[in-house]
Amino acid sequence: MGDPSGIGPEVVSRALADRRVLRALIPVVFADRSLAALWPQGRVVPPPLLHRATRGLLCAVSQLPASDRRPGKPTVRGARAQLAYIDAAIGAAQQRLVDALCTGPVSKEQITRAGTPFMGHTEHLAAAFGRQVLM
Repeated sequence: MGDPSGIGPEVVSRALADRRVLRALIPVVFADRSLAALWPQGRVVPPPLLHRATRGLLCAVSQLPASDRRPGKPTVRGARAQLAYIDAAIGAAQQRLVDALCTGPVSKEQITRAGTPFMGHTEHLAAAFGRQVLM
């Protein structure tokens, strides 16, 4: 989903409302539980219960209070959550529960301010999969 206080929730909810997206793939979204209100057709599961999907899933990685999801008002908890979404997606890919990853926009600055050195998605994915990457 990306940054819960950024445009990630809006981008994801609009993509999930587009029938072309739903015809092209089976979405598995790693996000805050609040996204379930924007995607009522998706089934909600906590990360430990994630499985290979035959229909859309929302993997509820966090359950942030509304104060940590306000657009344009980033928080430390929101910063930690956005990195947790990426890490949960990486774990699912490593377990072959998903076929591909598409990451939402995150705030590198906020993730770093929350105490985790973070260069960006590309470097994080490279380290997780032990690969060299090129953008």
